[in-house]
Amino acid sequence: MPITQCPECGKRYKVPTDQASSIVGRTATCKRCRARFVVQLISPTDSEKALIDQEERDKAERRRRRRTKAEIRSEYIDTVASGFRALHNRLSEIDRTPSSSEEEIRRWTIDALRSCLGYDDSDICTESKVHDRKIDILISDSEGKPLIVVETKNIRRPLNQRVVDQAASYTFGVSAPYAVITNGAVWRFFKAGKDHNHNNALIEVFDVALLDDDGVSDDDAELLYLLSKRSMSSGDTESHCHQAASMHTLRLVEALLDEGVVAKVRRALITRYKDETGVNVDIDLDYLKDKLEEFVMPGEL
Repeated sequence: MPITQCPECGKRYKVPTDQASSIVGRTATCKRCRARFVVQLISPTDSEKALIDQEERDKAERRRRRRTKAEIRSEYIDTVASGFRALHNRLSEIDRTPSSSEEEIRRWTIDALRSCLGYDDSDICTESKVHDRKIDILISDSEGKPLIVVETKNIRRPLNQRVVDQAASYTFGVSAPYAVITNGAVWRFFKAGKDHNHNNALIEVFDVALLDDDGVSDDDAELLYLLSKRSMSSGDTESHCHQAASMHTLRLVEALLDEGVVAKVRRALITRYKDETGVNVDIDLDYLKDKLEEFVMPGEL
């Protein structure tokens, strides 16, 4: 950034670089002595350069701090998306190779944790054991406590309940709050918690497929972001997990069959039917609840 100087009192002024061409040659008034002078550019001294550079850094930092949480989160999600998309061809090649191994997926997953999800080498351990069995990958938090148990499988291995149970054993064995099972193509993320019988269980948060028709979609990236170091440390992951848990199927069913909700549905049905037909109906509350149970109750429950 160039400088101009009042020839009467020596007061020096910064001239914004993008305005210099339009200001040079114009007459200005010195704010100190009120003298009028023609603007000419001179080079700043070394100390002035240092001060100007520091001011620019301070301005940039203030602009960065003014970004909203949503903007910052969006930038991190973009990083996750671009990272997984960069690794996608390698994953596809593993999938096309009949002889590919579980170890290849473990190495691919470690690279994804580093380059896509922001974990440092010091956060990732591949030597941890529990119940005399080796954990594929254990991610620790900033205090060195277990954070995520990652169980990797061959890309052709289905991630069935047996794999979930294996990950649960490791997760509760080391008291980690989260678990991931992945064969590279599919990522399943869980929160350690309790089932409806109050037994230890992994509660599924999301299931993402990376080798489907849309590859690594924006929706996939938004979910995978929840596994990132930034999301874990900022509380985004915990908040999302609570939201997902609050809308678990059992809780949704219980909420929809709440007496107050059923009563409101009854009133709405009566009002709408009258508006449509002009006929008043008296809907039995117990009968309506039975009909709602048939409608919302999943077969496996």
